Amino acid sequence: MGNPLGRFREIAPGCAIGGPLPAGWQLLLDLDLLVLCGLTGVGKTTTMAMLRPMLDRVVDLPERRQLVDQVVADLYRANTAALDRIERFALTARFRADHPGGVAEILSQLAVPQDLRAAPLMFDGLRGADEIRHAATALPQARFVALLATDFMRLNRLLRRAEAFDRVAASAEGGMRRPLPPSLDALFTRPEIEELEERVASGTLSETELAAKLAIVREERLNYDPDRMMAAFIEIDPAQNSIAAASEASPITAIANGVPWVAVSSAPTTSGPEMWPVRSSRR
Repeated sequence: MGNPLGRFREIAPGCAIGGPLPAGWQLLLDLDLLVLCGLTGVGKTTTMAMLRPMLDRVVDLPERRQLVDQVVADLYRANTAALDRIERFALTARFRADHPGGVAEILSQLAVPQDLRAAPLMFDGLRGADEIRHAATALPQARFVALLATDFMRLNRLLRRAEAFDRVAASAEGGMRRPLPPSLDALFTRPEIEELEERVASGTLSETELAAKLAIVREERLNYDPDRMMAAFIEIDPAQNSIAAASEASPITAIANGVPWVAVSSAPTTSGPEMWPVRSSRR
């Protein structure tokens, strides 16, 4: 298996990977970094947008999607433009089999110009227990925020956002009418299933679109079990982490209370997605 990092190269303006590092660049090891963790549709993008006004000179690192395109796809000579979401999960699963730290292994090896050392950095995002464990060890200055949402909320957000990125290849049955699969009971409550069935029956939701987004929700949960992710958060040494409970508060307020370089006084009161603890690695 080759080195996934390779030679030094910029993968986005002001962000590079590979080596050796030229003068004027530094790794993320000793920098303030806020990492949002969670599955598609939990509210990471919305939370980051709410945080930006609260941070001085905040710098967004290339998001997960871009790291997969620039590093993982390059390693395996994959054409990501031709891959649907399910095939992308297979690609990142192949990478994790060879590199157990997954995308966190790539994140921990990113480099930025040294003139950014005083600016807080944000990254969207990590998924799954193995990535959390790797990042907590490899990035001692990072703060980790786990965002959670029910599968029903995630499904509806996927349906609303209607991004081309979320495409899934059509099934062999094409557009034929068929009942929702019985496995939905493992993801949704009976009232939620009945709501989906009613939307399909009324014509406000197509079976093809529903099937595609359901496939993403199920496949992502299989690849990155959120319960195992939270177990990984709990395993992080308490002496090296601080926790800001957020079950009854705005996630932004909780982040501000748990991350010293986020201004608490400027934290908005608007509620955001449900958030589990903020854990800040301290060594």
